[in-house]
Amino acid sequence: MRKLLTVILGFVILASASIDCFAGDVPEVLLNFDSSQVYFGKVKSVDYDNKRITIAQYKNIKSGEFSEGKEIVYNKYVFCKSGSDVFSKDRMYLCGYSDENNPLHIWKVSSIEPESLSILESDNGMARRLEEYLNTGKFAEKEKERKEKCEKLFISSIMLYIETLKTLGGIF
Repeated sequence: MRKLLTVILGFVILASASIDCFAGDVPEVLLNFDSSQVYFGKVKSVDYDNKRITIAQYKNIKSGEFSEGKEIVYNKYVFCKSGSDVFSKDRMYLCGYSDENNPLHIWKVSSIEPESLSILESDNGMARRLEEYLNTGKFAEKEKERKEKCEKLFISSIMLYIETLKTLGGIF
């Protein structure tokens, strides 16, 4: 019985580990989850038949893994605009990615300055909320908080390592 309970508990933990975006909560998921990425990128190539897209990262807004110029291939994407899914190669787009269980979300924008950009060709509530979060600096605040958490975790890890070495009779 105890083994069965352990297996069920393990399954529940694993099942809840992924982030599921629902249709209208994309801006909130991108804003509130530390693992979410938001950045400006250029479309390098698109495979419309297989819904694969290659984006070159250009400017970070909120991201754990960002490297300017790095090209990333996404196996699924959603172009958040009205009309066709035709991209202009080498045009700058706003990109939002939460995890491998959800598609890359792409928005056409007026500029690459988060405080003053407008999301173009998409007049739904989700786009307006995302625009508001960017314009009011909420993503910048979340990125600052994320970096502070990472620094605290790094320092705690080093302190734990030093204490472990002391306990084991290491070099300290």
